Amino acid sequence: MAAFDGLIALDMIEVMRNGFFDRETGNGGITKYKAKDILLELLEGAEGNPFTHIKPNLDAESIILRDHIDGVRTVVDYEDEVATNDLRKNLRIINTCLAKHLPDLRIKVPH
Repeated sequence: MAAFDGLIALDMIEVMRNGFFDRETGNGGITKYKAKDILLELLEGAEGNPFTHIKPNLDAESIILRDHIDGVRTVVDYEDEVATNDLRKNLRIINTCLAKHLPDLRIKVPH
């Protein structure tokens, strides 16, 4: 959120549609935004692809249990079990594979 708020404060992105979250129903929608020319020019001037330099922390916890407590979605502690450890191992394999690839779409935007 700090990076997002910073990009807005620097007038580098424009919010196209605000996201929302209804705590009663648990429904929501994501914020839609687009980069402004100043950010696009900054990224175009960068050497290589900045995403190739950002490496995920594959040791970070990958299984997060949430529950509705008093109508609020809350992170809940849990005890590891054999199944939990197997799921975590499988997620690490998947995330390791994804970290070795760079999803990239080259889309020409009409000016």
